[in-house]
Amino acid sequence: MSAPPPTPTHPDALTLQSRPRPRREVTAVPGGEGLVLHEPTRGTVHRLDRLGAQLWQRLDGTVRLADLADELAQAFPGEDRNRLRVDLVAFARSLGHAGLLQGVDPAAADHAAVDPTATDPAAADPGRDD
Repeated sequence: MSAPPPTPTHPDALTLQSRPRPRREVTAVPGGEGLVLHEPTRGTVHRLDRLGAQLWQRLDGTVRLADLADELAQAFPGEDRNRLRVDLVAFARSLGHAGLLQGVDPAAADHAAVDPTATDPAAADPGRDD
């Protein structure tokens, strides 16, 4: 007997501890210097620039946003580390609001916004379903 699917998380509950991943139904194709994402349920199209495309490709459900933020800080040493963290969580939340992430649903009941820089290991982890 299989376990029931996890309860969807609201995009605003994503934090640095989250491990988001794209929904399987979302297709990504090269477009310009970035990617064009197609969400078939809503029939929407989203364009990502080069950096957004690189981040999208790293969202595999195993990498924490905090780890991606550390990678960004190494790639952009002159940038404020906290600003990178906040911007990365905002990016992930925007993907969630667009319906592009597995286990993240704008209609989910847990809609209270969470501090994007939260580092509590017990924080919501909507990308995981194991």
